[in-house]
Amino acid sequence: MIDPMTKCRSQHVSPARFVQVSLLSLALLMFGAVAYACTERFERVYTPQGSAHLTIKNMNGEIRVNAWDRKTISVRATTLAPAKVEDRADGDEIVISVKRHLPPGAASFDVSVPPNTSITLSNVMGKIEVNGVTGDVTVDSIDGDIRLQGIRASSVDVKVTAGNIFFEGDLRDGGSCSLQAVKGDIDVTLPAATPFDLNARSLSGAINIGDFVNSLMGGSKLRKNVSGTHLKGGARLSLTTFAGRVLLHKK
Repeated sequence: MIDPMTKCRSQHVSPARFVQVSLLSLALLMFGAVAYACTERFERVYTPQGSAHLTIKNMNGEIRVNAWDRKTISVRATTLAPAKVEDRADGDEIVISVKRHLPPGAASFDVSVPPNTSITLSNVMGKIEVNGVTGDVTVDSIDGDIRLQGIRASSVDVKVTAGNIFFEGDLRDGGSCSLQAVKGDIDVTLPAATPFDLNARSLSGAINIGDFVNSLMGGSKLRKNVSGTHLKGGARLSLTTFAGRVLLHKK
């Protein structure tokens, strides 16, 4: 049988330990309150008169752009201090940027645009997604994966230092699609009926063009460089990675 006094002594907390736990709890509560107080919302709606060009310059955080069936551009961002969002609209030219600061804080963007909007995105750290856009797409990132889905643009130009690039969409005849990673895979999915001129290069990874290997004419099929024409050629498709794989799939 356990002595009740022994049980009570075993559950006793010393005053010093109580003070430590209390101070830690207070510190966590104060930190949470400060973090909550420093979180801000940025919301804007723009009404372009024609095909708009939207530029977003971020430092740290995700950027997500989705096409919708409205004529307006909606930009929502959640920021963590000291990040501060600034915007400028000059006709159909819209520029949104996170003011440079050290430490950079964080800003995550959720954007909706008409499909024909041209997009220019730059980021230092964070994932980038673009969905359903038919306007030109330009992306420049240092660290983070880039995913482009449902894209049908005349010009696509993507560069990332450390991150994978995923592209699923179509290429317009006479257009160009250039995807370049210093360290990361390039994964592309295209319709079988899309004509293109391919130039794929990988310095230290495999190149796998899947079922397109049977229809690619001319050029070369070397281990580190694959080029050729699919269906008499059309759009220029350039895929380059210095440390990663190049993967091409038929949709």
